[in-house]
Amino acid sequence: MKAKEAFRHGKDPEAFTPYEQKIQDLRKQGLNNHEIGAAMGQSGATISSRIKVIKEKEALQDARSEEHTSELQSRL
Repeated sequence: MKAKEAFRHGKDPEAFTPYEQKIQDLRKQGLNNHEIGAAMGQSGATISSRIKVIKEKEALQDARSEEHTSELQSRL
């Protein structure tokens, strides 16, 4: 589901799915894309694609966090 579709369905498009969280956990353990793919029954290319989505979500979360911090600082 794309971000716009997720938003329309009441889901946070920046939230990580359980599948994405599992990939992140395996990456933190030091596994590469091919090892993660083997562990999850997917190809390394599929994992690479999902990592791109994860990085996009992380960038959106960072941007939102910076906006929120700036807004709070402006109120001081």
